Amino acid sequence: MNLDTIQTILRQHVPDTAPSARTRHHAAVALVLFPGSDRALSTLFIKRAEHPLDPWSGHMALPGGWKDPTDTTLEAAARRETAEETGVPIAQEALLGRLDDVETDRLRQIDLSVASFVYYLEELPPLTPNREVSLILQAPLDALLDPQRHAVYHFPPDPLHRAWPCIHYDGQIIWGLTYRVLQNFFLLTGDKLPAENELP
Repeated sequence: MNLDTIQTILRQHVPDTAPSARTRHHAAVALVLFPGSDRALSTLFIKRAEHPLDPWSGHMALPGGWKDPTDTTLEAAARRETAEETGVPIAQEALLGRLDDVETDRLRQIDLSVASFVYYLEELPPLTPNREVSLILQAPLDALLDPQRHAVYHFPPDPLHRAWPCIHYDGQIIWGLTYRVLQNFFLLTGDKLPAENELP
């Protein structure tokens, strides 16, 4: 996947921000791109620490979180939360663009939208997870597109036992809102992740 192509696409993309306009609560996440060990574009995921009050306790996620009253914009919230959770400071100049907003799925009765911002860093500083994070994972974008890693996930608390699309990577399961953000990103860049109606 070519960085120049991604930059051009995101520069031209007009994101759908309607979900953020109609929901009461707002969060923002960062899709941080950087050259991996083999120089292939990679990104960061976090595993949220177990906490009884966190609706996404123990889930894989992109760095980010709720918009704080001190955040001037959702984009500022994405950068602040990423620095707090991973120790990675992001300058505003690193922003490549914004993806379409997503809303909480049918499993969550929370009036929440998530804005997603894509950044590029030439290199990563040492990663320092805070108490909200139990794991930081680096994953090449090509690996996330590997059909061999695509599967279905049955979320245990779901009373309907539905099948959700997911990605298996390094012993972790990426699904839900995070999967949907990745879907938006890859759809823009000309690639594709399976949707619910395309599951085996």
